[in-house]
Amino acid sequence: NTAMRFEQEGEPILNLLSDFVEHRGEQIAGDDVDFAILNKGGIRQSLPKGRISEGEVINMVPFSNYIVVLEISGKDLADNFDIMAKTAGNGVSEAAEVTYAPKTKKAVSVLIDGKPLDPGKTYRVDTIDYLANGGDYMKPLKNGKVIARSPNYLYADFLNWIRKEMKGKKLKADDTKRMRPVE
Repeated sequence: NTAMRFEQEGEPILNLLSDFVEHRGEQIAGDDVDFAILNKGGIRQSLPKGRISEGEVINMVPFSNYIVVLEISGKDLADNFDIMAKTAGNGVSEAAEVTYAPKTKKAVSVLIDGKPLDPGKTYRVDTIDYLANGGDYMKPLKNGKVIARSPNYLYADFLNWIRKEMKGKKLKADDTKRMRPVE
């Protein structure tokens, strides 16, 4: 068992993993990135409160996905956020704040570090190779260029992070809905 505790379930696990993907992407790219995108469908269960085991982490994100860093246009990202809106949102890291209209299933507002998404800008986005290859209908991500790739599966990277950087600390994520419908 890992020497840590996890206190929350639901939206926070999506936020925790999205923030982790951004953190790990910066490590493998050796540079800053703008934000991360993660699909909620790739998370198969939450983590229990209290001590967690390696098996629970593997069961949480059981797929053979690798974290990748993409360079991608703001226009492709805007198209991708519309696709994400069709599925009532997905995971984005703390740097992103997205609202969408449930009726039109389109993104209404996308802020990256508090600034509106610029269709003409090139962004650095962390995600998993499954999404970068167009999985979960996120075909616009295929237009990005992979500039860095982790050598480990997502769950192995997450376990390494827990062991090395979070040892003895509590995993805690905010419960903010970062991709939310417009009221």
